Amino acid sequence: MEEGAQDGVHQEDQNFGVHLRDPERHDQHHLSAVRGLGHQLHRQRVCAGAGAGARQEAGRRQRGHPEDHRTAGPPGERHQAAHPSAILRRCGRYSGSLRQGPVDDPRHVLRVCPAGSGHGHHSAVLEAPAKPEEAEAEPFTDSSLFAHWGQELSPEGRRMALKQFQYYGYNAYLSDRLPLDRPLPDLRPSGCRNLSFPESLPEVSIVFIFVNEALSVLLRSIHSAIERTPPHLLKEIILVDDNSSNEELKEKLTEYVDKVNGQKPGFIKVVRHSKQEGLIRSRVSGWRVATAPVVALFDAHVEFNVGWAEPVLTRIKENRKRIISPSFDNIKYDNFEIEEYPLAAQGFDWELWCRYLNPPKAWWKLENSTAPIRSPALIGCFIVDRQYFQEIGLLDEGMEVYGGENVELGIRDSGIDIGDITARKALRKQLQCKTFRWYLVSVYPEMRMYSDIIAYGVLQNSLKTDLCLDQGPDTENVPIVYICHGMTPQNVYYTSSQQIHVGILSPTVDDDDNRCLVDVNSRPRLIECSYAKAKRMKLHWQFSQGGPIQNRKSKRCLELQENSDSEFGFQLVLQRCSGQHWSITNVLRSLAS
Repeated sequence: MEEGAQDGVHQEDQNFGVHLRDPERHDQHHLSAVRGLGHQLHRQRVCAGAGAGARQEAGRRQRGHPEDHRTAGPPGERHQAAHPSAILRRCGRYSGSLRQGPVDDPRHVLRVCPAGSGHGHHSAVLEAPAKPEEAEAEPFTDSSLFAHWGQELSPEGRRMALKQFQYYGYNAYLSDRLPLDRPLPDLRPSGCRNLSFPESLPEVSIVFIFVNEALSVLLRSIHSAIERTPPHLLKEIILVDDNSSNEELKEKLTEYVDKVNGQKPGFIKVVRHSKQEGLIRSRVSGWRVATAPVVALFDAHVEFNVGWAEPVLTRIKENRKRIISPSFDNIKYDNFEIEEYPLAAQGFDWELWCRYLNPPKAWWKLENSTAPIRSPALIGCFIVDRQYFQEIGLLDEGMEVYGGENVELGIRDSGIDIGDITARKALRKQLQCKTFRWYLVSVYPEMRMYSDIIAYGVLQNSLKTDLCLDQGPDTENVPIVYICHGMTPQNVYYTSSQQIHVGILSPTVDDDDNRCLVDVNSRPRLIECSYAKAKRMKLHWQFSQGGPIQNRKSKRCLELQENSDSEFGFQLVLQRCSGQHWSITNVLRSLAS
């Protein structure tokens, strides 16, 4: 690990793979191709290769909001950064990760690297969609599946392909017709091909978790792992079936496993859950069965490329506290072609959604594309020393359904009321975790800090309490009132400097600034805060809970005015204060009047 890495979590970026994805879709799941070199959880880059990833209906602590929107949370200092582990990104690459295409049924919508967490240990089991043979295919004339593929298919072939697409979210019809050992382009940085590694490296157990995955996608994941991992390094493969209802994943998968184990007894182990446990507990199930010194936890929709294992295992041999996150390329959801992704670090925003980051300046100064990339978070698939993973508390098994581990592993629990997290707090104390402020300053300095926020949530007016302040259309800068739903467009943050931020908080210094409420010629407008401040615009507002919102310069108040032409009968105006009152959901400390 790099100097100082013992003081926090580091990620090393290991060029592993590709994802299958539709770039137009918000909620997607991936097929990935794994290259090699991964992230150090402050992440670094090394040399490897790997796979195509498709879908994973597993664990995420639900917050109770629709999947295609985001909910405000207090960007606080009450988080804790995890103790010494290093997540390293390295040279090796997946051939790809499969991302889901645009499917209307929300049960098929799965995110590749969501974060977000809430702790309640409720059951959140996803309903299984209708099987392909049972589903009625919708008209396919406008389906994105056929935009770049399938023009030569007969009408019956198109109907069959569409049925499978609507079920899996990617082109399982094509996948079924591709060889398990299809060739993959070697997308590693050129220098990776010339690196040498120690002869004595630890063995690895590869864990694949899945639920109702297309059989051919799953088998290609397994086959590529076997064929592209040196035999003396791959101890076993562990399959964790999180209670799939697809019969193909029972009888036909068992036949494949028996065939492989007939040649190498006990090489593939299968864990089948009697009920759906979710992504987090599924990964921990696989870890518990693993026996190799190193465990690689992957989704079951990846294709491994050549040279992925040696750089990963070398970095862990050098320092067992490194957690390696592979570098993924993309397997396109419709035609399964490989799309190269640029080298990047991995982070998250203030709503805990994952995001890709430019590698830090220190990495660029090396002028060495094979060097690991230090990264403040990981994308979800990772490789870790088996015993060290236990020492730092594995993953939080209270997390339900899908995702969140990309943030949780790094910062270990928040100060939000998310249920009983006594055990995780005890772990944090045992590991002597540092503060979240330390994490932001030392590990994730690109992240904007919002220690000046004193209230947040939705803003409601006493005149019409079912309407909330809303940012309005993204393409405009005119705030509106809209039926309260509490999602991203209605996120409001009030600061100690008396600014009102509306909409999503800007995650990093490389992103556009936040938008502030401003009095522009007696009209409410949303302007980038830094610009409004530089131009000395009217962006400061006096506000106390249950009181008016009054501009400090103009003395005009933000109020509702009846307007029959408006969608909900009211519009936002700035006018002489008439006594209307506003309230905000959460107050962190006293609001100045």
